[in-house]
Amino acid sequence: GTHAYQEGDNEDEDALLNGTDYHRKRYEEMQRTQSLAGRINEINYQSNKGIFGYIPKEVLDAFEKKCAAVKSGDTKTAHNIDLTGASGPKLSEKNKGFKMLQKAGWKEGEGLGASSSGITAPIQAATGPHTHTHA
Repeated sequence: GTHAYQEGDNEDEDALLNGTDYHRKRYEEMQRTQSLAGRINEINYQSNKGIFGYIPKEVLDAFEKKCAAVKSGDTKTAHNIDLTGASGPKLSEKNKGFKMLQKAGWKEGEGLGASSSGITAPIQAATGPHTHTHA
């Protein structure tokens, strides 16, 4: 039958006692790899080789500001923080993607999509790890 989670339930014990063989094997695998995964995550975090190292600093900073605004209840500020990288450089008219969009009817400054309501700035791609200090 179904089991509704209640405070105080031990999900690990439940998986071992009531789970399928797959659940038990998965739980055991997670227990074996938990400390190694934690060490790898900490090394990546400290050396900026994790995902944070590939997000442009200005986009990550904007994300952190947006999170802080949401946590403080300042939804107006949070709504106005742009996470698309719009502050980055414009696409050159020589850019292949720019040319393809123009052929499809897009005009610079308009949003993407049939109703022109999509993003108006290119997404900024990172090319490698960036230095960033985490709070």
